[in-house]
Amino acid sequence: MFNKKGVSDIVTTVLIILLVLAAVSIVGNIIMKNLQKGGEQIEKSTDCLNVEVTPLLCKMTGNNTYTVQYKWTKGGDMALSSVKLFVYDDKGLNAVADGDRPDFLGVVEGTVKTDKLKGMIDYARVAPVIKSSTGEDNICSESDVKVSCK
Repeated sequence: MFNKKGVSDIVTTVLIILLVLAAVSIVGNIIMKNLQKGGEQIEKSTDCLNVEVTPLLCKMTGNNTYTVQYKWTKGGDMALSSVKLFVYDDKGLNAVADGDRPDFLGVVEGTVKTDKLKGMIDYARVAPVIKSSTGEDNICSESDVKVSCK
């Protein structure tokens, strides 16, 4: 009668090619997502390096309330959306508040409530908040400059 061989060589080759294409597609998709995330991180880091907001003054203005004065000193063409204000106690704990966006080279004051801090208030720092190309607010590192609140 008939001599049945099973799957032909052509069908086997086509199946192998389809499996390889599927594997390449899956791996390529994973790699592209990781590259895109890495690119966004690089953009954020670069933007943060190009902008600087500097604290100028920290003073007690009421019961557990401190005013932090700050200035936008570098990166006038950046998309600065606001500023984070940090007040630290002598134990290293901090209170955080949102500050307004200053005009470039303009001075602004913001208020921080410190009622949750147990230690003596020590110093203040600020951190720029930049609007990314995707519209997200990215908080940059705190300024190297710190001002005494004593």
